[in-house]
Amino acid sequence: MTFAYGDLLYIAPFLVLSVSGILLVLAEAFYSGKDRTALAALTVAGALATTITSIALYRHIGATESRLLLNEMLVADRTGYVLTARARRRAR
Repeated sequence: MTFAYGDLLYIAPFLVLSVSGILLVLAEAFYSGKDRTALAALTVAGALATTITSIALYRHIGATESRLLLNEMLVADRTGYVLTARARRRAR
């Protein structure tokens, strides 16, 4: 499988959401009692960062443009807003 570092740009919303989720799990382990109210702010910040990243990518991709990512496993296009799964056709 070939990997182009440019593909990371197009999967950035997933990466931001994953990292914020991991941070939430780690923070929950160390916070207790009323300190857990800070977790709500971390949740909102992660969701907002993901939304901003998705909007930026939506504007970056042209209306009729699509790009194959990660050895043709994913497609970046506007129809799916950022990424949609691509079904691979079998050659018969």
